[in-house]
Amino acid sequence: MVDGRVKLVACALWLALAAVACSDEEPSGLPTQEEAAAEDATSTTSASSSTTTTTSADVTTSSTSTTEAPIDEPTVPDPSDTEAFEAYIAGQVEMFYDLRERAFENPSADPEIDYAAFAEYSVDPQLKAMYEAIKFRFDEGVTSVEPEEPLTGTDTDDEHRTSGLISQETDEVTVFNCELNDNVAIRVETGEIVSDVVVTNLEVITLVDDGGVWKLSSIEVTQKLEGAAGCFLASEAEFPY
Repeated sequence: MVDGRVKLVACALWLALAAVACSDEEPSGLPTQEEAAAEDATSTTSASSSTTTTTSADVTTSSTSTTEAPIDEPTVPDPSDTEAFEAYIAGQVEMFYDLRERAFENPSADPEIDYAAFAEYSVDPQLKAMYEAIKFRFDEGVTSVEPEEPLTGTDTDDEHRTSGLISQETDEVTVFNCELNDNVAIRVETGEIVSDVVVTNLEVITLVDDGGVWKLSSIEVTQKLEGAAGCFLASEAEFPY
């Protein structure tokens, strides 16, 4: 009986020693401390490399992106440059009359739209006068059309002739303008002719400096003749006469 107990104690002691010996070894299939440290270093390097690649891609994208260049505003010649400034003023007058012709031929359902367009080239009192003229035509249902047969001997590309400056102040200039008006005014609904009288107007136009842009402020008719006459038939040397 005693021998049996001794054998059991000896067996238990042997098993305990075996368990301790097994616990001192690294578990099978798990990385050692050295391997874990190496793996951490590799992961850190990979992450750093990934960050560098992403940054490089961002730089490349930025360098190839396209930004639209701002549109330059039209430059106004210095008034001291007489030739360039007179050409600019004549251009402003021409743009105003072109706009007026389009507005008379196609009156807007909302005169405020035409008013805003004329504000680009005119100021009060001329701006207000144009608004009232456009609104009157809209209310009356009147539009303008080109004549079926242009006047003999007239050049439709030369319906406006603007002189050089006849006076010049710091913020105000005046010019002569010769206008041939041969448009026919009709009522839209009935086709009735309201006016088909051809007139030639000699006008004195005043323009003012409005925030760096020269705009028409008044148009004064100094001579009104029926037909193509007066300043329209004058030579370059005679105009204004």
